[in-house]
Amino acid sequence: MERATAQVAEAELAGLLVTPGSDLAYLTGYGPLPLERMTLLVLVPGRAPVLLVPELERPAALMAPGADALEVLGWAEGEDPYEAAARLLPAGRLAISDQAWASHVLGLQKATEDGSFTTAGDALPLLRAVKDPDELAALRAVGGADLFFAHRAHFFLFFNLFLFVNFGAQNAHCRFAVGVLRAAGLRSDGKTRWFVDDAHRCFHFIDILSAGAG
Repeated sequence: MERATAQVAEAELAGLLVTPGSDLAYLTGYGPLPLERMTLLVLVPGRAPVLLVPELERPAALMAPGADALEVLGWAEGEDPYEAAARLLPAGRLAISDQAWASHVLGLQKATEDGSFTTAGDALPLLRAVKDPDELAALRAVGGADLFFAHRAHFFLFFNLFLFVNFGAQNAHCRFAVGVLRAAGLRSDGKTRWFVDDAHRCFHFIDILSAGAG
């Protein structure tokens, strides 16, 4: 959050408003669902970070990993959350999460007389681009696990093919392998995607063998 606030100042913005989504989870460790009841992180240069949440959700917000570094405020049932947020906002140009609900943006615009809004993606494109050593270490660990799984899954695929060709094992084994690989490829943007084509080839080859055996 400290680095994000510094970027806000460098971009000559009055503040950054973050609604539920990947940016809020990245900055605070808090990941509520994006709902009609507004949750808003307010980052203003020269001020302590503030997380505004529905009062009933405040205990959960206080348990977030980043809660010690910010003030968690609750807005009560029946209170206008946009008026509550407006009291926290400075005058000037404010960046807000690209994924913010239109109803929340319009409510904030109505409650904020001296503020104008832009998307955080346009105003702060490098908000999460700079990684600290801990983040880099975590990314390397994930990359290593991705490659490990890729090699193991390839072995699993061709082992099942070997069983079918040499021992007449039921092709359900290979169909299961194909399902595992396809699911892994769809969930990954890394090195696992490349072996999904092999899974498809295995699938068709097994069908050919089964037709010949019949």
